[in-house]
Amino acid sequence: MLENKDYIDFPVYKISDNSKGKLVKSNEFSHAYLTMLIPENDNSSANLDFLKKIISALNISWESDCRIRSFQIYTKIDIYKILHEDKSKYILSFGFAPENFNSQAILNTNKWNKFNSFKMLLSFTLSGLKDNNVNKRILWNELQKEFNGK
Repeated sequence: MLENKDYIDFPVYKISDNSKGKLVKSNEFSHAYLTMLIPENDNSSANLDFLKKIISALNISWESDCRIRSFQIYTKIDIYKILHEDKSKYILSFGFAPENFNSQAILNTNKWNKFNSFKMLLSFTLSGLKDNNVNKRILWNELQKEFNGK
């Protein structure tokens, strides 16, 4: 029998579930071909315009094929909740470390990570890409490996 039960008498707070992120850009369908994940502090209109240029250069439809989700930088991101909701074939992440994700797999940065039903690429922040040609080239080479034949 417990002598002092005071240690379990504490208020319970509802913690918001931000593991799917805030939907910044949706499409007209119930699924997305490509879901992009970006930190909240990196989703300026200039960065989103830059992202749109990248996607357009890959011949992927910004309007019908893409969704963007925004997260606080230290959020634990639940890839599987996102996949369940978006049904994406690809996830492109900008500025998040492998530790941000709930995956048991070892995630590589700047290389495609292949899973059973989807592929995922973790890249630099959008801000870190815009003015850095070396980082842009690294991302572009990886994107072309996968989307050159779309």
